[in-house]
Amino acid sequence: MAFVSMPRQDLLEGIKSLAEEKNIDKEIVFESLEIAIAKIAKHKYGNCNCKNCKT
Repeated sequence: MAFVSMPRQDLLEGIKSLAEEKNIDKEIVFESLEIAIAKIAKHKYGNCNCKNCKT
């Protein structure tokens, strides 16, 4: 799978649009993305022993 780069402002606008469309808080969308990215990284790179990880 290829890596797709997205300008930061476009990403923020997409999150805002998604939150408004689904009528949910933006913070929930951010938290969900953070968890999803952590799960993908864990799957690809293995466990992380740092204090900041939620997995």
